[in-house]
Amino acid sequence: MSAVVQVPPALLPPRVGGLGEITSDNFRPAAFVVGALFVAFTVYNWLTFRPGVREPMCLYDLGLVVLGFGQYAIARRVSLSPTGVHIFAAVLSFAVLGNILLGALLHTSPLFTFYVAVLLIASAGSVLSIAWALAIGCIGYIAIPFTQNPWLLGTVIISAATSSVIASSSTCRSRRPLAFDFSSLTS
Repeated sequence: MSAVVQVPPALLPPRVGGLGEITSDNFRPAAFVVGALFVAFTVYNWLTFRPGVREPMCLYDLGLVVLGFGQYAIARRVSLSPTGVHIFAAVLSFAVLGNILLGALLHTSPLFTFYVAVLLIASAGSVLSIAWALAIGCIGYIAIPFTQNPWLLGTVIISAATSSVIASSSTCRSRRPLAFDFSSLTS
């Protein structure tokens, strides 16, 4: 005589909100990484930049350390709305952009157009709202001429490549569900 054992279906994590429902939990790693990264940049810049350049750069780097870890701490204690998370992300992005532009103004590296492109891809490509991605992207593009890249064609190519990456990642993200439904696999 054998008994039939009923196995309950696997519990799926609850699906919270829609695509625009980004939370403080989604933002915290980015803020922490910026804080930690600029600790390293502060040390590197102090050791490698010439006097007169290192002081303002390192002060700005320390400001980014405080901003990154400060936003991380706030996001741990306060549940931000999706708009609040996007504002925090934009502030962090624009603060890093300011650091890049200060370095360009002080002539510390010829690669600042590339740095702006990477920042735009990381920032605008990581927010869930297409409107916020466009806002971050537009302000970043306004900054590109200030990087003083003498290679105009390279700047145009970098800008076009950056635009396509931001557009494709934002478009794909807006069409992709946040969670995969495993219920079809259990039947």
